[in-house]
Amino acid sequence: MTALVLCQRLAHSALSGALQGSRWAFPIIETIHLLALAVFGGALLAFTLHLMGLVLPQRHPGDVLRELKPVLLGGLSALLASGLLLFASGPLPYYGNAAFRIKLALIVCGTTLGLCTWWAARREPASGPASATLKVSATLKILAVLTAMLWLGAGIAGRMIGLL
Repeated sequence: MTALVLCQRLAHSALSGALQGSRWAFPIIETIHLLALAVFGGALLAFTLHLMGLVLPQRHPGDVLRELKPVLLGGLSALLASGLLLFASGPLPYYGNAAFRIKLALIVCGTTLGLCTWWAARREPASGPASATLKVSATLKILAVLTAMLWLGAGIAGRMIGLL
């Protein structure tokens, strides 16, 4: 079954009909989506800034990540759930939208690279005394910046969906 056939079936589903028939469903879901983006993006930015040595430089990346984990996972879960509902509200226009396809690719790449960053941060060796600034490997810094850039790109592509 092709992606187009799946989109056509979804477009004729009860869920899609209910979302399209509601005056408030789309704006409420979009608001939740944007709030989730702010929560997830803020936590991702905080972690990236930490790895760059600009926020909590004495803390081990694994410790900071452990504290941010509920915010990152909660924000990502809310983003994905609300995004799926937004998609279900009109799958056929999204299917043909180039910005939507770019956004999906960036989300997949950003999530994959984010998981690699997460894994690497948990295994980053401790260096120096606890009061000193912790040295983070260049590889981990690059992974973090690339992850943040991919997610920023996904947000920009999401904004472009309505313009194309």
